[in-house]
Amino acid sequence: MCLNMFSILQIALCVSLIIVFISSFAHAFAVEPGTVIYRDGAKIVLFEVSSHGVGGLVYNQPSPIRLGDLCIPTFDMFADQHIMMGRDNNDVGTPTTNVPVTEMAPWFWLHNVAELADSSTLLQGADGLLYMGGNIEQASDLVRRGKIKASSFKFFHKYTTWQDLSLELEIQNGMAKYEGAATPSDVLRPYSLSFTLDDRSV
Repeated sequence: MCLNMFSILQIALCVSLIIVFISSFAHAFAVEPGTVIYRDGAKIVLFEVSSHGVGGLVYNQPSPIRLGDLCIPTFDMFADQHIMMGRDNNDVGTPTTNVPVTEMAPWFWLHNVAELADSSTLLQGADGLLYMGGNIEQASDLVRRGKIKASSFKFFHKYTTWQDLSLELEIQNGMAKYEGAATPSDVLRPYSLSFTLDDRSV
């Protein structure tokens, strides 16, 4: 049976609407490095978005452990800074850990120090740039000479990952919320302790 012109136009319209819907859906949940995801009380700034998955750092839930507790000379100038433990994807509620203090060396650090060598730009926010990594020996020297403040840095031990389309599905199902681009001031500002430490960690 042949389709009349009206039926063809109807089909074309439906296809167009489907394409628009898919495009809008993809745009609504598009994420990139520097995006903030809110999940179960955690603010997570994404640092990697690739075909291999998505990685992010929880920046609003400091642990009670300070870098000075780790007894790592490299971080002596940041002794008063709390280490951010992050959380695994299957963690719910208030994060806890049984990681021994001796194994809590920082894996990542974020900061707003433009002159720090070997840093990579994570985002350009309304209130400046946010950087990731960099030469920690140079950073320590800058703090020692009073050129920058230790509070310009946040240090992270763990991170959160999503594989394939799991983050998009979490957003769609209401388990996570897309918050838009991060701002350096929000990422780096101090937050109240909300982390409980397992007795085996000390």
